[in-house]
Amino acid sequence: MLAPITFYDRCVSGDLLFVSFWFDSPYIWDDSLVDFLRFTYLALILITLTIVHLEIHKRLKHHSQVVGLGKKLDLYYLVVQTRMKTILVISLFLAAGLLFTGHEWFTIYLVG
Repeated sequence: MLAPITFYDRCVSGDLLFVSFWFDSPYIWDDSLVDFLRFTYLALILITLTIVHLEIHKRLKHHSQVVGLGKKLDLYYLVVQTRMKTILVISLFLAAGLLFTGHEWFTIYLVG
């Protein structure tokens, strides 16, 4: 016997239909503009990751000289928090690129 369809199931299926319709109709259709956005996003992401990597390397070098495991872990928490925030922002940029263009290149990070 099949389970009855609940209100929650209807909401989830409605959300899935809305999201699939949303991604099927991108805002930007021009191929040259999509290519420009792809290369701009790539350059911005690489620059951001390089800056964050260098800054974190400098911080970790400084934190390694601190005496005491508890103090090192407290300082390391801030470094990890910075890295995670950077990854979050980059993920949001890629999701926005996917939303506006619908191009498969922007799913490289989101669909693994």
